[in-house]
Amino acid sequence: GYALSTAIYTLNRVPTKAVEGTPYQLWTGKCPVLSHLKIWGCEAYVKRLMMNGKLDAKSDKCFFVGYPKETRGYSFYHPIDKKVFVARNGVFLEKEFLSNATSWRKIELEEIRDDEETTAPVLEHELEEQTVVPHNAQDTQEPRWSNRLRTQPESWNIRFHETVIGFGFERNSDESCVYKKVSGSAVVFLALYVDDILLIGNDIPTLTTVKTWLSKSFSMKDLGDASYALGIRIYRDRSRKLSGLSQSTYIDKLLARFSMSESKRGSLPMVQGTSLSKTQGASTPEEVECMRNVPYASAIGSIMYAMVCTRPDVAFALSVTSRYQSNPGESHWTVVKNILKYFHRTKDAFLVYGGKEELSIVGYTDASFQTDRDDFKSQAGLEVITFSDMWGRML
Repeated sequence: GYALSTAIYTLNRVPTKAVEGTPYQLWTGKCPVLSHLKIWGCEAYVKRLMMNGKLDAKSDKCFFVGYPKETRGYSFYHPIDKKVFVARNGVFLEKEFLSNATSWRKIELEEIRDDEETTAPVLEHELEEQTVVPHNAQDTQEPRWSNRLRTQPESWNIRFHETVIGFGFERNSDESCVYKKVSGSAVVFLALYVDDILLIGNDIPTLTTVKTWLSKSFSMKDLGDASYALGIRIYRDRSRKLSGLSQSTYIDKLLARFSMSESKRGSLPMVQGTSLSKTQGASTPEEVECMRNVPYASAIGSIMYAMVCTRPDVAFALSVTSRYQSNPGESHWTVVKNILKYFHRTKDAFLVYGGKEELSIVGYTDASFQTDRDDFKSQAGLEVITFSDMWGRML
């Protein structure tokens, strides 16, 4: 049926050990495009071609069931009409489909090492939950190591969450590892990474109280002012109320990884007038073979990590170059290397926060109607700055 056809359609477009590359590439000589792949069975809303009245719904709730063979588009199942039809576009609710998915069975993992050989920070904490043993386990007296280790981090996290909530912290709804405690004008943020804690606040006595309470609740060591967090260096100028974040060490490793440590230093992440399109992608077998050895997608992902953390100045250039990961060409790779050259010149730059006490909100917006040469879609940019600090950016 549709499920089997969709599975075959997907497997033909992913790498396999049987052949070099993908079956689709072996058959057609072209790199497969994966951007249109959707989760089979997810809900989707498809626009109606005909409506009886102005107040009627403009789209129908359907389910994605596959890809048609004779034309471009998607196959949808309409639960009311109980029919399958083809449409070019739809709004797919893939995130909701994954969040609602549940696992109804537990798989016993293979034991790969003894308890004495395992070193992990979470093993120092108590295990407060009963270990689940599969029904087919022969030795019910000694559960598998893999099952016990899987529940210990979860138990530690639950215990930590309940403890800090009891002390007056509130968990951030968007970031489950970030907590906030407000007491009058004093604000304390607590960020948890595995079993490392980062405290941020605007009142030293309140921070001291929180650290004292944490040391009584958990076995911990105060490492003083944070100088690095997840590879990001932290600068402070308390007299001017300034804080700065830098990823110079990460950028050095990034340049070395892509053999750009000795490259020229670029002045801009993207040269003015640069025009990219899908037609510049690899088209001949020689170009495809050449670009196969180019780590284009890896470079895009590595640059994106720096952009998200401390380097919003390369957001636009990265937004443009990331569109061509399915089939990049030499022109696309040249622009990506220009971003790395720009990093080479500005690797010691850091993102600064603070410095102004008066509240001021400034917004900038712009649009381009010539960036997308393929679909001729406009691209909008939005940047919001408060207290001279950028807190919102969209491209």
